[in-house]
Amino acid sequence: MKKHVLLLPLLASLLLSGCGGSGGSNDPGFVDGDIKINITEDDVKDLKVNITLWSPITGPDSGYLQNLITAWNTKFSNNVKLTSDPLQEDAHYTRLTTSLTDNSTADLVMIHRSRVAQFQKTGKMRDITSIVAEAGIKKDSYLSTFWDSNLFDNKLYALTYDLLPTLLYYNKKLIPQGYSEQDILSPDFTVEKMIEMMKKAYVDNSVPSKITYGLAFNYAYTENPFLSFLYQQGQKPVEASNPTKPLFNNEKGVIAASALRDLPLATNDEGKKLASKSGTDHLNVFSQGRALFTIDGLWQSTTAINHNDRLDTGLAFLPKVNSSISDRLAYGDSHCFSLFENASKSAEKDKAISLLLKYFVDNTSYWCKGGKASVRSDAASEDAYKQLEWAFVSDNLDKIRLPESIYTNNAITSRIGVYCSKLCEGELSDVQKALDDCAQEAEDLAKKA
Repeated sequence: MKKHVLLLPLLASLLLSGCGGSGGSNDPGFVDGDIKINITEDDVKDLKVNITLWSPITGPDSGYLQNLITAWNTKFSNNVKLTSDPLQEDAHYTRLTTSLTDNSTADLVMIHRSRVAQFQKTGKMRDITSIVAEAGIKKDSYLSTFWDSNLFDNKLYALTYDLLPTLLYYNKKLIPQGYSEQDILSPDFTVEKMIEMMKKAYVDNSVPSKITYGLAFNYAYTENPFLSFLYQQGQKPVEASNPTKPLFNNEKGVIAASALRDLPLATNDEGKKLASKSGTDHLNVFSQGRALFTIDGLWQSTTAINHNDRLDTGLAFLPKVNSSISDRLAYGDSHCFSLFENASKSAEKDKAISLLLKYFVDNTSYWCKGGKASVRSDAASEDAYKQLEWAFVSDNLDKIRLPESIYTNNAITSRIGVYCSKLCEGELSDVQKALDDCAQEAEDLAKKA
């Protein structure tokens, strides 16, 4: 039977609330929110299965996932019912790791690309090459290396769904006199230039809630900015040739950590810190129009992007660590679909999962509205996607550095945020010692991976 395309207008009453998360609403609304269904009743008529989905999607983007699930179940639940059970990220991976011992994992699992090699090494991940092929999903639809990065021995073990870069948010209304938006977007924009602008944008006030900061800083989120600055210098955190040896506690690592630390510790001529204090909700400060800059993941765009009398948000890649760097590179992860050995797997379920993967991929553009960049050329060319304020990311994938496809990558990088946060808070002052201590802990974890 010839496939047809149905645009299913969702009603707000269909939305089931997603799990809570920091920042933003879980209900994305339904303006321009039609979901494409390129699957027919004929495709599912011989199926009668329940498919469970585990994911770490619990923040502002959870509403988009739930809408996709609701739309699917509204149409096909009599044949293929999809049930989602999301958990916060740490709990999600703890549950997944535990489930591998008795093959009780969900039928379909979303994991981050940074974890794929780690889980593939367990021998519990399934080769999904044939399932993806049956869905009609092909490598040539993917931009850059997002397909090949999940290949092991020429077998596909995960299907990349999106891109999650760390970006610089800025408030156009607070750009100080003598500067322009083009300064922020310039290929030559550096950390030094950023601090220069922060000094000009800072406005002191005896009432803390009325201070205008140069930077609303997220002290709990320093790993990705550090890795961005590290990759800008051509340095990886780990190499496959020696997977348990961290490579970030060297001169380039010191440069990266020092540049990152300089942002929240910078002061003006009166000795006033230009960044918001540790413990402050940085997104709330920025959303109130009280900071020129903030740094966060693209997934926070639904909270950080607004256009009103006080806030007119722009997006850019992170600044260069210094003027000797050639490109403004940024580190980013991805969500991937994966399958694990499962006591309840069957040919019938695999057929249903193949259809679900096609459905999710067909709706990449809708999914990306929740704060993701597309890694597929077809979705990136859709008008709905082009209208997103972060669509430029898909045109500049050469400026994104992805997690290393090495089984120890997550162990090597997992402690960076702890030490960089302490440097940024001023709790630690010796950058080299902090990185050495971090590297020792990372190496110990890597040897157990």
